[in-house]
Amino acid sequence: MADRSGIVVAGAATSLTTADLNRDGLPDLFFGVNAAAQAPFEHTGGQAERFLGLRLPVRTQPGTRLTVTRKDGGRQLIELHAGGGYLSQSPGLFFFGLGTGGLESVKEISVRLPDGKSIRRALSQLEPSGRVFRVNLP
Repeated sequence: MADRSGIVVAGAATSLTTADLNRDGLPDLFFGVNAAAQAPFEHTGGQAERFLGLRLPVRTQPGTRLTVTRKDGGRQLIELHAGGGYLSQSPGLFFFGLGTGGLESVKEISVRLPDGKSIRRALSQLEPSGRVFRVNLP
């Protein structure tokens, strides 16, 4: 993978978490390394407009599904899971790649909870916090 991504982690990497370490709206990577210091990788490539960050409340249950539907009909789905590897937990922050269409390409966000309840929201109905949007659940 290093030859394609440029990411090299010394030692035995045991977990990977995505986060926004510097709150710039871009996904950063944080590797857990066995018997060594953690290895953070900050996204420095810019282009925050090509990503949509959605933050769920802390109490959100694993199995919750977030779907971003684009105006062209394309969809992306992420399911919240427990854990991110050995001794790690990702925050309730999820990134969707939007390409050159940016935020204007998003038609709606839908959330389906494990109990079957679901909500749909236009991006304009979500609370922005910088480049990340908070998704409030019932």
